Amino acid sequence: MSHKVKVHYIDESNKVSTYFFPRSIRQMQEMTAGVNISGRVYPLYQGNFINLREPQENTRKSTECPLMQRDEALSMLSRLHAPMFSDTAINFLAPDKSKPLNEVLNSNKQNTDTKTNLQENPIEIQVNTNNSSQLRVVEEDQEPREILVKQIHYSEIPNFSFPKYEEDWYFERSFYYSYVTVNESDERIDNIKAILSNPGDYECLDANPARGAIRHADTTVNIDNETIELPPEITTYLSPGPINSSIDSTKKTFLDRWGEFDFECKKSYRPAPNNVQYDYWFRFDLDIPDDLIKNMFEDILRVTEAAKHLISLESFLSHDKEAHDSTSDKDMSEELKIYEELANSYISDNDELNDKIQRIIEEKKATEKKLQKSEEENRRLKEKFNNFKRKESAAFERNLERYFAKFYFLQRGMKTVQRYYQSTEKLEEILQLLNNKSKDIGLKRVMNTKYWEEVPKKISNGVDNQGRLYICKHGNQPVILIGSKQQQSEDFIYLQKNDPPIDLENK
Repeated sequence: MSHKVKVHYIDESNKVSTYFFPRSIRQMQEMTAGVNISGRVYPLYQGNFINLREPQENTRKSTECPLMQRDEALSMLSRLHAPMFSDTAINFLAPDKSKPLNEVLNSNKQNTDTKTNLQENPIEIQVNTNNSSQLRVVEEDQEPREILVKQIHYSEIPNFSFPKYEEDWYFERSFYYSYVTVNESDERIDNIKAILSNPGDYECLDANPARGAIRHADTTVNIDNETIELPPEITTYLSPGPINSSIDSTKKTFLDRWGEFDFECKKSYRPAPNNVQYDYWFRFDLDIPDDLIKNMFEDILRVTEAAKHLISLESFLSHDKEAHDSTSDKDMSEELKIYEELANSYISDNDELNDKIQRIIEEKKATEKKLQKSEEENRRLKEKFNNFKRKESAAFERNLERYFAKFYFLQRGMKTVQRYYQSTEKLEEILQLLNNKSKDIGLKRVMNTKYWEEVPKKISNGVDNQGRLYICKHGNQPVILIGSKQQQSEDFIYLQKNDPPIDLENK
């Protein structure tokens, strides 16, 4: 497993900037650590800085630099050289000149390690389908084990209820679009966006019979021995079942059950037809049936509310694909049982043969353990990655609203950034030019549209130059779609259908 870090650099204005996505540590030929930036691997310096003006002979092609394993990368990171190429980097890392830079960095590292050990790290809880009163507990670097559990219904949680229609959310159909208005509550809006943007990643509330989670902060942690003493009782929450009898409960994910649709989301500034002022609105095309939108939102809101009592929204990540792509625990156990039965039937006086058979069985058991550990590790990594991706996407969107308030950014573009951009540095540079109405940027008309224009310059997405940007200046607020070459044909269809976008004024 590789190790990733947030990478800093000194921009053209001599300020510290940070790449949007973390980079994997790579092994350079000189036995130094490096990171890949647009196909070139740059040496890494203390504080995870790189020098974009690094001499060409000190960089390497990414194909020449393999990824480091986590332990090797961590060891290499502890031996990095100071970023002496820039006083700005030095000042950023050690503003107190009375202390040596190495001392400051080591102190920062110790503080970070302490916070990492003491922070609330999740423990994954899996319901034992053969015994509803047991859970399978999976902890970092620990063998899975079973513990007893108390199961309750969501209705038994004090002061808890799922969002109520007309009180917490509302559906309306206008001349141009269908709208769902929703009140914000503990990241509810960001979670709704995450599910709508990636419906195949998340399961509905009734997809599993029960879900539960605990945090390290709820337990006694022995940092030195890396052991965790679990509480005497763990609570899981029983599924309330589908929202109505017409739901096909065999469809677990939101994608399978409801589909995937383009949507817009914005703060709401006027009351809904029921005279309730809601915080945000979500907009959909009229060709989507009203009942489908209402049922889908009821399903989504149940998950966003239930997630408050679990680790996070990632408690609802779908892992079915991984399970189908590999041998299940039950299949492995059955196969191992057959091996043992065959071995017992062939026991002989030949000690050498018996030893060989025993070694085969032990190897099979070890393989089973490794497979189980690998599958659990994949689940944890997926949850961590999705949690990071979701929070980074929300932060990026908020930054766009803060620094480029004159533009309206379509949600379709936010999904594109999640899927295809490893860095938004060049994208933000182009947005700044548009914001300043630079005459150098130039625009060309998008084919078969009247109002949409495209930035002719190909934009780096951190990997290649397949980023695209489209702008529509019709109306009171310029509308921007962030695109990608990988889906350009679909983007053109969207632009032609929404030429110009309508009903985006404050609602």
